[in-house]
Amino acid sequence: MKQIVASQPYGPNFLITKIECKNHIMRNYKRRLREIGTKTKNATGSVPGSVRSLLDADRQLRLRVAVTSAIRYRSAGYLPFQQRIDEPAKDIHNGPYHVFGDHRCWTERGFFCKGPKEGDVCLADIPKEVGMWDDILSAKNFVAHHLSSLIHNISTNDVERFNSVLCKFLGGKRVYFSMRVS
Repeated sequence: MKQIVASQPYGPNFLITKIECKNHIMRNYKRRLREIGTKTKNATGSVPGSVRSLLDADRQLRLRVAVTSAIRYRSAGYLPFQQRIDEPAKDIHNGPYHVFGDHRCWTERGFFCKGPKEGDVCLADIPKEVGMWDDILSAKNFVAHHLSSLIHNISTNDVERFNSVLCKFLGGKRVYFSMRVS
């Protein structure tokens, strides 16, 4: 990629950027969240099991859905590209707060959240006490960094499926598990 950018094949006024696969970005985000939920120690010290259990599979899924929903909602329409990146970035920043019950930031954004629900408890302060919140925000920052790729909504599923079929016949890296002696 570095060599392609340096060679400037389309001229000096044409910027070349790599578009990451949305499935890989979201899978890595979920993996990071799962690691945060299972780590017993972080940069500030020990993380009790009761706090780690706050980041259960349901909340991990809700964090992922918050990102995909924000991108789907904000990228629809005919906005300039930079605005299509800026608006979901604000929503992605507010996602962890919303999932952990802090709805102050979402009510001003006006999409998907109309404020706290009946019996909704704000749990955002608990992970902050033990430093787990910083880890959650760093995982969120990973997604925000790749937001320009997510806006394009491109996945490599078709390419990977083709390579899988090709490797079945050529005996490449992937193993053909449906054969007996592969």
